[in-house]
Amino acid sequence: MNKMKRPSLVISTAEVDAAAARPAPRAPAASPATVLAIVCVGICLANLDLFIVNVALPNIGRDFRDAPLEDMSWVLNGYAIAYAALLVFFGRVAERYRRNMSFLLGVGLFTLSSAACAAADSKENYK
Repeated sequence: MNKMKRPSLVISTAEVDAAAARPAPRAPAASPATVLAIVCVGICLANLDLFIVNVALPNIGRDFRDAPLEDMSWVLNGYAIAYAALLVFFGRVAERYRRNMSFLLGVGLFTLSSAACAAADSKENYK
C-alpha cells in the first residue's frame, strides 16, 4: 500500500524565513522615454484646461449679464483655489495607492468632465 505523507498545517520558522527572503516579483519598469511622454501629456492636459477657462471667461461674463472683468476674475481665482486644493489631496492619494492607477483615474475623470462640459446645453434651455 502506498503511504502518502499528509501535509502539515504547522509552518516552521525556517519556511517563513525562506519565504520572506525571496524577493517579490516586480513588473518590468517603463522606459524613461515612456515616462517622460506620459508626464508631458498630463502637463499639457492641465495647461489646456487652464487655457480653456481663460478663453471662456468673456462668454462666462456675458452669461452673468455683462459682469465686469474684476468680478469675473473670481472665476479664475476659484478655479485656481479648487485646483490647488485637489492637487494636494490627490497627491496624497497617489502616495498611498498605486501611482499609475491614480494618474489614469485622474486623466479619465478629466476627460469625462471635459466631455460633459462640452455636451452641456446653454442655460436658456433650463428656464
